[in-house]
Amino acid sequence: MQISNIILSQSDLNILEKAIVQFHKIVTFDELATLYVGETRDTIRRKVALLVKKGWLIRLKKGQYSIITSIGSLGFNDLSEYVIAQTFNKESYVSFENALQYHGLFDQMLITVGSVTTKYARAHKVQVVNYISSRIKEELYFGFTTETFGSYTAQVAEVEKALLDMLYMRHSTYNVNLVLEKLREYKHRIDFVKLKRYARRYGIGIVRTVGFLLDQVGEDTTDLLIRAKASKNSYNKLTNASTLFDAKWRLYYENNALI
Repeated sequence: MQISNIILSQSDLNILEKAIVQFHKIVTFDELATLYVGETRDTIRRKVALLVKKGWLIRLKKGQYSIITSIGSLGFNDLSEYVIAQTFNKESYVSFENALQYHGLFDQMLITVGSVTTKYARAHKVQVVNYISSRIKEELYFGFTTETFGSYTAQVAEVEKALLDMLYMRHSTYNVNLVLEKLREYKHRIDFVKLKRYARRYGIGIVRTVGFLLDQVGEDTTDLLIRAKASKNSYNKLTNASTLFDAKWRLYYENNALI
């Protein structure tokens, strides 16, 4: 990108500075329009489109932008990905690996931010990051806290809720192995009483899954087993590929999911 294409005119600089002061770094088209005094809406659209092209505005979704605040950030959004995820759906919380990463239990680079919502599941892409929301029942919309990221806030799942969301919404060997790995490595960081209490709110399938996995790490599962025995005529699967049967939990599992 040539420097002549990224340098701001004084008028553009004034607009962006005013926008940050009044609206912070996430701004809508209508909010920007109030700063272009005397300009027609078509002219404003062209000017906003030019700021997007130059990289000073990052389009988050239709009519909503993030303002880049330094030349060193051009091409990269300098807002937290948790905050951006929240802009797509106010009634959502970040979960899965992203929540584990926030709490220090996951250190691999992620290019997808996963959220949970009671609204429609949607997908967005901002530069190289994919933002994907998954729909959950209203009775399972709990277990998150509001965290602060600079001038903004975003809702992030607690560790225990993130682990349960992975088991409930992603039935793959990878996810089961990841959850089991975290249960083993971070026993001192996980509230197992809370994990089991939350699991009972999900239903019998998660009760059996969590009970089975907690057996693998040597945690007490007495309370979960009492709940599981109440549904002795049914069974569940740990993953879609499970073929081995555990009579205690009435759960099919696979050896590959117990690495």
